[in-house]
Amino acid sequence: MGRNPFKEHWTSYLGMCVGTYADKTIEVTRRRFRGLERIVRTKYEEGELSTQNPKHFTAEDSLIIYTELGEENPETKKARQPVTVSKYMNDLRNLCLSLDNCCVDVMHKRYPYTRKKIKHTRLECMDVETMEKIAQKTANIDDDDFIMLRSYAVAGTYLGAGTRTLELQHIKVCNVHLDHDTPHIFLEVVKGGDTYGEDRYAPMIPMFYPVLKRYMVARQKYLDDHGLESDLLFFRLSDGVMLTDKSVRKVRSIANTGMGMDFSGMDCRRSYG
Repeated sequence: MGRNPFKEHWTSYLGMCVGTYADKTIEVTRRRFRGLERIVRTKYEEGELSTQNPKHFTAEDSLIIYTELGEENPETKKARQPVTVSKYMNDLRNLCLSLDNCCVDVMHKRYPYTRKKIKHTRLECMDVETMEKIAQKTANIDDDDFIMLRSYAVAGTYLGAGTRTLELQHIKVCNVHLDHDTPHIFLEVVKGGDTYGEDRYAPMIPMFYPVLKRYMVARQKYLDDHGLESDLLFFRLSDGVMLTDKSVRKVRSIANTGMGMDFSGMDCRRSYG
């Protein structure tokens, strides 16, 4: 890692988001990350932050950044609005989560006043505890229980990469890169592919690596044992061809039942960010 680890991490993360977000959203997010970068550099030089590496930020580091975001700008004599601060912190949260660091969520728990209620029309997403519960549940699943492992791998792909059903149906094994510096899934077929959609790299949330890795091993064993071939990550068990929308929902419902909760693909995508 170089002299500016924060910049290196956010540029790598945002690069993977190209195609996931609209160009205008990418540009706005880039400006916010640049603002965060200035705060991180300044506060680190002043000795207030423990590190410039977001992978190692603590809840207290997040609080310092949060506090600075709310301060009055000496040039404009204006302070950022709460909704703007919330957007900056959400960007920081997504970056840190991509590095397996829940520091922003810990900050919100430890300092409840930092989670200000802001009126918006967006539906609620899962909290980190629920996502961790889903990820941890897979640790108790036997590798030989292919049906259950497959279901949690589907849920993990929805949550870990923010995929839509159409995108999940078309994922090829060769496009899953979990050992890359920035683990990701390359999505060749996306929503709006004939018009506005573009193929994209979807960064994976680290807590969902294990279930996908275990599934990929079990997947190949299933194909070998049943004399089948398929280049798809998820396929119909009888013949290895692509799953239908209905079949994907049915597979995911097994994880829903196992967790005793009901979450949809849209819930997962909103939670991904």
